[in-house]
Amino acid sequence: MTPPKPEKVDIQALDVLHLENLMKLSPEEAAPRFKGTDLIVEKAVDPWTGESVGELKRIVDGKGTTEARSLEEEKAWVETLRDADLDKNKTLELAEAQALLKAGLAEEQAAPVDPEKFLASVEDLMARRYRPLAENMLEFKAELSFRPILELLEQYNYGILVDEVRQAHAVFSLNSLTKTATNVLAFVPYGVQRLWGEAPVLQGDALAEVAARSQYEARGQAIAALKRAIAEGVAGGETWALEGRLDEALRKLDAATAAVLEDELAATRLRSILALDDRKEAYQKLEEFATAERPGFLGYGGGNTSAGWFSSFWNYSGRRNNLYVARTIFRFLGVKAATGDAAFDETMHQGARASLAEMNGDPLGGFNNMAAVGLTNIFCLGGTFCEPTQWRAWSDEAEMQMVGRMVDGALVLNLGSKSLGSVGDAFTLGRLQGWGQVARVWWGEGSFLARLSPLGKAGWARKVVPIGVWKDARLAAEVEANQFALLGKQFERPAGRIGKIFDRMGESLKTFLFKDLPPLSAAQSAQLKKAAELSGKGLDKLTKGVILLGILQAADDRLAPAFNPFEYGLKDMDREADFEAYPDPTRPDPVLVPATKPQ
Repeated sequence: MTPPKPEKVDIQALDVLHLENLMKLSPEEAAPRFKGTDLIVEKAVDPWTGESVGELKRIVDGKGTTEARSLEEEKAWVETLRDADLDKNKTLELAEAQALLKAGLAEEQAAPVDPEKFLASVEDLMARRYRPLAENMLEFKAELSFRPILELLEQYNYGILVDEVRQAHAVFSLNSLTKTATNVLAFVPYGVQRLWGEAPVLQGDALAEVAARSQYEARGQAIAALKRAIAEGVAGGETWALEGRLDEALRKLDAATAAVLEDELAATRLRSILALDDRKEAYQKLEEFATAERPGFLGYGGGNTSAGWFSSFWNYSGRRNNLYVARTIFRFLGVKAATGDAAFDETMHQGARASLAEMNGDPLGGFNNMAAVGLTNIFCLGGTFCEPTQWRAWSDEAEMQMVGRMVDGALVLNLGSKSLGSVGDAFTLGRLQGWGQVARVWWGEGSFLARLSPLGKAGWARKVVPIGVWKDARLAAEVEANQFALLGKQFERPAGRIGKIFDRMGESLKTFLFKDLPPLSAAQSAQLKKAAELSGKGLDKLTKGVILLGILQAADDRLAPAFNPFEYGLKDMDREADFEAYPDPTRPDPVLVPATKPQ
């Protein structure tokens, strides 16, 4: 049965077919745009460049036979049919088809062509190719409308992971006291756990990192649910999806999933910024958002989102500072963003770069620099005798660890000072009463920390930390030596077995060092004695301060090294991020950036 011949053909679908916008896409990105049509994209490799390219082909029959086509040919056909609609009523009528044949073909070629059959072929072409392609282009428009916010949500989720892993490995992290307490409580049974296999020394750190990665995946599931809801809406041609309305997409989700997207990922707020048509306003809002992610006073406060209930177990403050997203936004604003207003762009670029530099701080800044500044200002009396260390800017990460690392530094300095004082007592006691007495006092008295040991007086732990052990014995020995001096008698140091060994070692060392040197004169001996007396006063304190600074820096480097995200398979920012909305592919000549690059 011969199908009825149409009197007119609806060509409204051609309005959204601007196929030049597909030319910049990779084969993977372009192929879905031709689903449901008689056109397909086959992937091939350019023999000259080795790049992945797409070949457009028409399906000739159901047996897999194809013939080569090109987007340029299809674009030309679409423009021809559009131009044939002389009255611009979105339909191609019989008279317009006749006019098209007459204008496009020579008279002898146009004469045998039946205008009615030609119009029927146009209807067939619209049905099997251009109307399905138009629906696909509208779906593509909807996909591109949602793509910027979906990409930003994934970046924000990743930034939370970077922040929480950093917090997991921060020393004395005061906004994650649960982790610190776990480290302390789990340290004692660490040795027992090692009998059954590997176990982390700081188990609180390890558990907090596991929790961070687990919550990252949980938030990723919420983003995946949002993507599915959007894809279903786009595929179903729902109005909200084709218009790119995120609020309606969120309503398609359960309350818990929507809450994660809103409270932990700031979905609606970010969408409202990206959707702004005024680029200047959008960039200013992005800058404000990035600035708000940075830490506040002493590294606390700030952040645009709150931690989830599970994350709050490790982060009692309930706030996050997404430094990854902040750096990513500042880099975009400082390098890629442009409005066309040269003065505005220059100010924006300079401000964003300055903010990024401030976030990164000075590579030599941080806790070590702060300690060095304080100590050298004391030693140099504010610059009177020498040049103190200059203050250097801290990174945001260093500021967020400031309080915890100050606690760590205070403990190190306190214990280091006591340890050095105790060592000084031991040397004085050894000089006056022999090294055997030093050993006897250590063994008999133990240390202050040892007395707190649950192992008691008989425990070996009391012999390990000799803080404050020799002070009383040293004072008693000095009193005894002074009494001998007042009586005009020679004070002789008792020489036990250990003392004799040390004496022989000392004599051998002196013989080796000063061999073949002439003897000291009386004046030289007097100067050496004076120097020895001075070293017991100011010079000893200076030496002790320098040693303490070295201990502090060594402890800080070993116990609390600066967090390096690359060591944990992370990165500090996305250098390729682009916060621009994708152009509308259904409009003429947008510069459409492909989401998938050729492989």
